[in-house]
Amino acid sequence: MKTPLILILSIFLSVISSTGYELERKTIADGEVSLLIPKEFSYASKAEYVPKVAGDPKPDDYFSNEDRSIEIGFMKIPKQKADLSWAKDFMTATFRGNETSFYFNDIITNGDTEIHLAEFDGVFEGKKQHSKTVIFNGKNSTIIGNISCYIELREDWNATAEEIVRSIQLTD
Repeated sequence: MKTPLILILSIFLSVISSTGYELERKTIADGEVSLLIPKEFSYASKAEYVPKVAGDPKPDDYFSNEDRSIEIGFMKIPKQKADLSWAKDFMTATFRGNETSFYFNDIITNGDTEIHLAEFDGVFEGKKQHSKTVIFNGKNSTIIGNISCYIELREDWNATAEEIVRSIQLTD
């Protein structure tokens, strides 16, 4: 009886200690996707979301810490080609001239799901930020997500951001 309890407790503590945040599984994109999100983050739907800059696009699902220095947003768009090879050029063109430094811009595989991951530093809304942007196909749409933090938080946030990317799963 002690072994399962010790195992469960050690797994729980490793999730908290490895990321610094207690993560919980959430469903987004109208039920197409599940992923881990820090438990203490606030949620806003597209209708509830208030952009920092008027006119900015609204994500379908948005999570943030209290001061919005760390943000996670996902948006569904009409389904694109099944092959995500287009995403690399799309990401490069989207952030060109934005003081952007790419660390990674390619396809990764998460279980059976191909995900285009772009990791980069750039200036957004006048503030230098570190971002991991993901593009992948759900059942009915292509989903674009961004996990970002102010650059000075990158060291502390990066392990959690990576855990979130690795946790992305298409739902049945």
